[in-house]
Amino acid sequence: MAASETLERKLRQIYDAFDSRNWKLALKLSTAGVQKHPEHHNMRALRAVALERTGRADEALKAAEEVLACAPVDEGVYHTLTYVLRPTGRLGDLTAAYEKAVAKAPQSAELLTGLFGCYVRDFSFVKQQQAALKLQKSFPSERHQWWVVDSILLQAHAAADASRLGAGAAAAAAAAPAAGALGADRLLQLAESMAARLVAQRNGAIQGVEALDLYLGILYTQGKVADALALLDGPLGGAFRMAAERRHARAALLSALGRAREAAALYEEAVREQPDDWTALQLYLDCLLPPDCSSRTALPAGFLDVAKALGAPAAPAAVAAEAAGGEAGAAGGGGGGDAVGEALAEAGAFLDSLPTEPPPPPSPTAADGEGGGADGGDKPPRPRRGAPPVLRGPVLARVELAARRARLGLAPTRAVAEAVLACYDSLGHLLSCAMDLRAYVSALPAPDAAWLASELASRLSALASAAEDEAAAAAATDGRASAEALVVLRRRVCALQLQEELAASAAPGPFPDCDAPEAAPAAATEAAAAGGCPHEARAAELAELFADVLPLSKELDERERGPADELLPLAAASLMRAARRGRRAGAAPPPRLAPLLRAAAVLEAGAVGRPFSADCRLGLTALYGLLGAPSVAAGHFAKADAKHIQLDSLASHHLLPVALGLGADRVSGPLLAATRALFEDHARDAGDTLMQAYNQDTHTKVLEFVLFKERLERAHSYALARAEAAVRSLRQQLSGGGGGSGAGSGSGGGAAHGAAASGAAAQQAGPAGAAAAAAAALPLSQLAAPAWGAMRFNADLQTRPPWLPPAACAPHLAVMRWWEGGESAADAGRPWWRCVRAAESACEPAERMRAAQRDGALARWLLPHLLAAALAAAQPQPQPQPQPRPQPPADAAADGAEGGLEASLPALLPRFAAALGVPPDGIGPELAAAFGKSGGGGGGAVPASRQLLLLELALFSAAEAVARLLSALQQPGGGAGLEAAASDAAARGAALAAALSAVGGLAAARLEPGACCCGLVRGDALSLAALLSGESCLWVVACLEAWSRAVKALKRKTAKKPAATAAAPPPPLAHPSVAPALASLAAAAAAAAAALGALSSAAKAAAARQGESAAEGDLLSLLDPSGDDLMRRLVGWEARLSVQHVAKGLLDDQRAALQGAAAAAAALQARAAAVAW
Repeated sequence: MAASETLERKLRQIYDAFDSRNWKLALKLSTAGVQKHPEHHNMRALRAVALERTGRADEALKAAEEVLACAPVDEGVYHTLTYVLRPTGRLGDLTAAYEKAVAKAPQSAELLTGLFGCYVRDFSFVKQQQAALKLQKSFPSERHQWWVVDSILLQAHAAADASRLGAGAAAAAAAAPAAGALGADRLLQLAESMAARLVAQRNGAIQGVEALDLYLGILYTQGKVADALALLDGPLGGAFRMAAERRHARAALLSALGRAREAAALYEEAVREQPDDWTALQLYLDCLLPPDCSSRTALPAGFLDVAKALGAPAAPAAVAAEAAGGEAGAAGGGGGGDAVGEALAEAGAFLDSLPTEPPPPPSPTAADGEGGGADGGDKPPRPRRGAPPVLRGPVLARVELAARRARLGLAPTRAVAEAVLACYDSLGHLLSCAMDLRAYVSALPAPDAAWLASELASRLSALASAAEDEAAAAAATDGRASAEALVVLRRRVCALQLQEELAASAAPGPFPDCDAPEAAPAAATEAAAAGGCPHEARAAELAELFADVLPLSKELDERERGPADELLPLAAASLMRAARRGRRAGAAPPPRLAPLLRAAAVLEAGAVGRPFSADCRLGLTALYGLLGAPSVAAGHFAKADAKHIQLDSLASHHLLPVALGLGADRVSGPLLAATRALFEDHARDAGDTLMQAYNQDTHTKVLEFVLFKERLERAHSYALARAEAAVRSLRQQLSGGGGGSGAGSGSGGGAAHGAAASGAAAQQAGPAGAAAAAAAALPLSQLAAPAWGAMRFNADLQTRPPWLPPAACAPHLAVMRWWEGGESAADAGRPWWRCVRAAESACEPAERMRAAQRDGALARWLLPHLLAAALAAAQPQPQPQPQPRPQPPADAAADGAEGGLEASLPALLPRFAAALGVPPDGIGPELAAAFGKSGGGGGGAVPASRQLLLLELALFSAAEAVARLLSALQQPGGGAGLEAAASDAAARGAALAAALSAVGGLAAARLEPGACCCGLVRGDALSLAALLSGESCLWVVACLEAWSRAVKALKRKTAKKPAATAAAPPPPLAHPSVAPALASLAAAAAAAAAALGALSSAAKAAAARQGESAAEGDLLSLLDPSGDDLMRRLVGWEARLSVQHVAKGLLDDQRAALQGAAAAAAALQARAAAVAW
């Protein structure tokens, strides 16, 4: 007894030391305790935690492993050890220890629950079902039975997912721990029978709304919609706490059964209760009208989320025939034009009957009066100021109905424009009005858009007069703005926003001319008549309006949204149209940099007074990226304070393309590390979150959390971050001159197997080891077609400005693609990306963007593998060997045929070419068309971003031939393939030399003084210089150096052998076909040296020009509001703006980038010039 009390006292002292964060004391006490009680597992676990807290991670992990090896039966010990295992990513080690402990104590509820939690954390759905069954058998409870049902449904989800993706045999075997041996249909039947048994045990009741949603989802997925409806209409439906939830669930089931009229009646009831319920309004119209004009609004029913996770279609196949032959909404089931007309008339009458203003507040009662006023009497209602309150839903629904009439061909599109105008008249004072109407405005044809623009212009004129009257009234009183003045201002801003949407949607292509179909203000019309640019005049008017109404927001906190904050982004958008305007007949080409600089100045002025304006900060991030100033862009993006999931939804397409495209390692490095940490931390913690959902009986969340985990695992930005981190690490090591140290520290904090791969490859010397380490971090098994095809795109594209369409290319080429006008006219004419979930929408531009970005990520993923294979070809081996591989986890188990690739050039090259849109048998013709035979043919017609990719393709095509040549040269007599390999190497070496000459000449030409404006070079020129000197030419030089060393080694080896005799043939190097091949490679090295020399000189000269005072003076003369009337109107109203600071920051950033490119090119030139054969 005394010994037990002594032990408890010592444990309390250790816990107190932990609570007080005195780690050293905790370690001292726990070490002493272990010495006295060496078999006390909890004491040993506490000592491991103390070691981890004091920074001795290796010792802590060793101590934890010793405890786990004993498999103690105290569940508290395992909980303590999680503090050691979690930081190291070793929580999976608990599973084996729990299994041993359960074998020792099979009747321990804590250990069985802990084992279930381990399987949950491992996402092993089959094993967690088995553990839940053991729990139910030993400790019967309803919770454990539902755990069994949840586990079965997770297996059904895994099976349905594998079937949807078309997984092959190896992938199916890898998914076996999750999906099990049964198919999805059998699993759903099993889950249904267990759920029905649970309901029967409760005498017809159910655990709660979560369990009911789960049961309904199971039935719905199997097509048993009628059964689900009967169950909902019975006593089980009472599990819904709110009548609205039950109504939405019933309406969804009726819709699935084809009883759309009944569903519409339920939605009508919901709208009458809440007239502003936009979802119910949309679904009411969906049920009443034909499916041809459906809104595809998601049904707000929890069981449908369950069904979607289980792979159910929108309408189950079992009821499809019934739905097609049933009511299908009197109009949608083939009732003819009369039925459609009646349905439209019914919908119109219903919408007209809805109130557009909220009900007045109840009159104060006598009791209220007694406690309300100072005198105890009734207080008169407070008079309203400004516009009366209005309900958005009923007003906007009239626009939606007009749009559906037009889609059905039963009304002219002019009716939609009229409905939009009526909605503006009612809701124009609301902040959300322009965004609400964006989808309708952007779909209007040109004549109706012109009519609407004209009507908005007339209203703007009237509002301008009203604003003058309000300003005069304010000046005559206390100078404070009235609520009516704010309403007038908001209507003006909304009208201007709608005009901008009309202008953007009507633009015929990426480079619209100055006569864009917008209703230009009077000043803009005068500017056009005088030969000026109407877009610049419009921007000046917008900026002046912002300056005039600044007093209306002077009392707002800088974090609050101002009533006119949208005006400056609108002004910037007008200037960006000026930057892309077409060329007038007989006029000189416009200086495209100047409007970008003016747009940046406008947004800088806005950021001075509104430092937390997201539109200004994101717009400046994009503008400075296009201007080639990545550090300035990163500074503005940092003000947005993007963190956590926003690294995926925002940073991945706003900042990362800028940092990658301009070679800004100081920006891209931390961003890539933070992005990888987001995904890898979630993967580490997702199991714990899932276990919380189990413990709280939130059954629908179990499926939701699994879906979210899978979505992040398949995210495009995660695959891209992993690939770019590996490429960045490889670039840093190869740029050292050929003696890399292995994987180093550049690849970021990856998974455990990535670290192991880097450590193994680090033992190898030179560039081959660095490339092998980078390739080992990117398993080829992840490129299996189903998994790669399931990539998710989580970018929030609607945050992009209207002048910045998402680039349909790899992100590191996005800056160049914008300057090249890389998007098609259809894409750029209508800003399709300015809507919710645009990145995964079904429209053609979105699908094209996803395909291009998926291929871009694939090319970057393959790049280290190609380099590793190209460099391994120079090793003294008869055949190029596959890359060394660590013992991989499950994701690398299928690196063979199922993964689709082997780590060899013949296997990798066709896939790389396909990612670039080049057929495997068309590589030679593609290179010849782009570069000609000497670097002077065809390259001018090929965009620079495309030339850069084709240069890498030329390198790896040459590498494949050189690998065969080197292999033949190491064989006695050269083998049968020597002549063919040498011929291919000569031809492909010449193609590589031509590509180097063409791309290098283009990069140098774009840095010449004639291509600059105000001392600045364009962002695409900087991007081309950075990528050429920092990546493409680096790969070329590293390969040429390795091949040169291999040839020299063969020559030395040949020189030691006796001379050839009649019996002994001459060495392979003496074969006549070898000399032309080596000469071709020597020409490629010379071309690389020449291109790099020209690039280095041009970059140095451009940097020197920027260092001159004349460059800063030219830039200031463009931006200074005191010397330019346009700039005075654009930014002269903001006295706090320092254009000197803007100009200096831009010049310094560009000069640093140019100096970096010049230094990198000069270093590579020296290495290329030293290559000898």
